[in-house]
Amino acid sequence: MSAPGIELDIVPPEDTGQDMLERGELDMLIIPREFVSPQHPARLLLEEQHVVAGWRDNPAMNAPMTAEAFVAAGHISVRLGRITRATFAEAQLRARGITRREEVVVPSFTLVPDLLVGTRRLAIMHERLARQAARQTDIRIAPLPFDFPPMHEMIQYHRARADDADPHVADRRVHERPGARVSRVVAHWPVNRGGRLSRKAFTPSA
Repeated sequence: MSAPGIELDIVPPEDTGQDMLERGELDMLIIPREFVSPQHPARLLLEEQHVVAGWRDNPAMNAPMTAEAFVAAGHISVRLGRITRATFAEAQLRARGITRREEVVVPSFTLVPDLLVGTRRLAIMHERLARQAARQTDIRIAPLPFDFPPMHEMIQYHRARADDADPHVADRRVHERPGARVSRVVAHWPVNRGGRLSRKAFTPSA
């Protein structure tokens, strides 16, 4: 993503994100389509697949992943916010009647890879984040052993800023107002270890 002169204040998901957007305390939400409010405009940012991740020496990761192995393993899961609303992945598992044995629960997707190393636990991860983590830590990834729909990540704006949802209008405003600031962005998309959204995260899938 290239936006000269623009400052982005990216904050973690909050339980009150939609209320903050309604009050104008947020400029935008980056959020799965299932959580989008019908009261404000939104557009597709990207599609994301999910994968199974585990330590590279985990026996479960050195054989074809099966549903039985997935369910039998202990898991690291992610809960967002104080109200612990289910993530997209957790909601999909529940819809399929699949129950994981949760052994560790963390508040951020980026904490998962390091906590897998040296254990026999598994985790469901966003594929982009998992592939990046596999280059930096001793984890492997595998396809999920059951059907799992892609996650549609959306950008949602306040209805009073509907023009900002048009990337051409937003790009023009960036050049017209150098030094402009986006006050706060709640990102349900995981940021990398440097605290920034990756370039790939802002590239909508075809």
